[in-house]
Amino acid sequence: MPKIPRIAVLLQTDNAFGRGLARGVAQYARLHGPWSFYRMPPFYRQQRQGLSKNTLAKGRTWQADAVIAHVNRPEEQEDFRLMQLPAVVTYVREPVPGIINIHSDNDALGRLAAEHLLERGLKNFAYCGFDDMCWSAQRQHSFTRRLHAANRRVHSYHQPAEMDHRLWQEKLQHMADWAASLPKPLGVMACNDSRAQDLTEACKMADIDIPEEVAVIGVDNDEGICQLCDPPLTSIAQNTERAGYEAAEVLERIMRGQTPPGDQIVVPPGPVVVRQSTDMLAVQDKAVADAIRYIHRHTRDLQQVQEVANAVGLSLRQLQKRFSRALGWRISDEIRRTRVQRACQLLIETNMPMAKVADAIGYAEPTNLARFFRRETGMSLLQYRKKYGRK
Repeated sequence: MPKIPRIAVLLQTDNAFGRGLARGVAQYARLHGPWSFYRMPPFYRQQRQGLSKNTLAKGRTWQADAVIAHVNRPEEQEDFRLMQLPAVVTYVREPVPGIINIHSDNDALGRLAAEHLLERGLKNFAYCGFDDMCWSAQRQHSFTRRLHAANRRVHSYHQPAEMDHRLWQEKLQHMADWAASLPKPLGVMACNDSRAQDLTEACKMADIDIPEEVAVIGVDNDEGICQLCDPPLTSIAQNTERAGYEAAEVLERIMRGQTPPGDQIVVPPGPVVVRQSTDMLAVQDKAVADAIRYIHRHTRDLQQVQEVANAVGLSLRQLQKRFSRALGWRISDEIRRTRVQRACQLLIETNMPMAKVADAIGYAEPTNLARFFRRETGMSLLQYRKKYGRK
């Protein structure tokens, strides 16, 4: 009987990123296994947070054939080299040299966040991340570059080094003072959902209303964190399950003595999952703002662009001109964008049958929605739900 490969899965599954990777590894094993897994011990059995030498030692004692792991501290890099096992890692601060690394498409994440906030009609922007994390800096660079292209300035949050060991409340107060000092209304990208939650709590301390004064978008679409935020957090999903599947595929190739296809696995970005933290409009032209609100409230039953003009008391030609001047796109573009966004939200957050999804968007026939959705996203409804929806 062939030997069953033993895989040490040393991932932090207390967050969406790690859970998604683990699901992808498991999916690959179900299709191509069987595999046997050694997993990260639960937190109450770990002597310190994150990966420890004790955990790696147990992996060696268990005689693992390969490892996929989360690297938390620089000194752990040498531990992996000493293991001399096929390995794929994801990191906190810096990539691990000599090992295949999993990392996000940080350029795409920053760009998506910037474009989402620009669509809100905002003119003021900021970034809130971690100064000592390379992936946070990469997201900030992309976010800033996209907004500079739109002739917008970006403010950045920097926590002084001397505050690293201060109490959480003191750190929040420093962030609250920073947020209070910035021009409003303001759109902020946080480097991940955890940092976005810090920002929403800091805004409460400063009596800043979200989203009316500050619109916040995070990354990872960690539903537990997004729902803990008040109001619920808009976030960019990441297809970590696909990355986990690819990581398992790479590990198997190395275990078979084959050369891996590269030295990195890129996590593709998912859609922006819109929640209340960016549910606002910063449009000075009242007629345009009223038109957008009408579109959002009547997505299901809106039939013609003329209806929007009638609702705000302008001719269609007048409203089209003011719409283009204020936002840079047409009324029909906003209707289409709103319908796609609503369809994506229903596909991700519910298990509604496709016929009901179509009805909620204003399509009598699911086939009509299917054609529209594929044209706008390049994916079928079923493909989109399978890729980004609830597992």
